[in-house]
Amino acid sequence: MIALAMDPAGFPTSTSTILFMKHGLIVMGMILLLLAIPSMPAPGAEGELYRAGEYSVDFFGSGTIGQTTIDNLTGSRIRRDVRLGAGMAFNYYVSRFVGLSAEGYSENLQHSLVDDASLNLIVRIPIGGLAPYGIAGAGRQFDPTEFWHGQLGAGLEYRVKPTVGIFFDGRYVMGDGGRDYGMGRAGLRVMF
Repeated sequence: MIALAMDPAGFPTSTSTILFMKHGLIVMGMILLLLAIPSMPAPGAEGELYRAGEYSVDFFGSGTIGQTTIDNLTGSRIRRDVRLGAGMAFNYYVSRFVGLSAEGYSENLQHSLVDDASLNLIVRIPIGGLAPYGIAGAGRQFDPTEFWHGQLGAGLEYRVKPTVGIFFDGRYVMGDGGRDYGMGRAGLRVMF
C-alpha cells in the first residue's frame, strides 16, 4: 500500500503526488477522446479533409528556448536550456483557409495548470492531406513571470484521416520588456 501525505482537509501535499495526479488527468482525457474517434462521423463533403466550419482540439507537447540560446544556438545549449511542456488548443475555421485558435500550455505543473494562454489567427493552405500554415497572435504568460507577448510562426499539418491529424509548428514569441523566446509544438489534432 502507498501512503500519501495529506493535509487536514484530505488533499495530497507531496509535489510528486500532485504532479502525478495532474498528468494522470491529462492522459486519461486524451485516452477517452482517442477512444471516441472511431465513432465520429467523417466531417464535410466526401474526400474533403479541410473544411469551413471545422472545430478541432489539439493535444501537444512543447519545447521553449530563450533568446540567449537562440542567439548562440548549439546542440548542447538546446539540451541544457530547453523547457518541455504540454498543452491544449481549441480551433475554429471560419473558412477552409482561415481559423482562430485559443491555446494554453504548462511547463511546470507545480505552480499552476496553465503557464501561458494565447489567441491566434491561423492561415492554412490545404494541399491534399497536407496543410502548411502560418500563425499570428498574442497572449499572456503567467508563470514563472507575468508578461504580455505577441507571436509569429509557421507549421505543417497532415490529416491521417478526416477526423485526425498530426501537426508540428515553430514560433518566435516577442515578450514585453525584451523577454523573447522560441517555441516548438508537435501533437495530435482531432476534428469535429
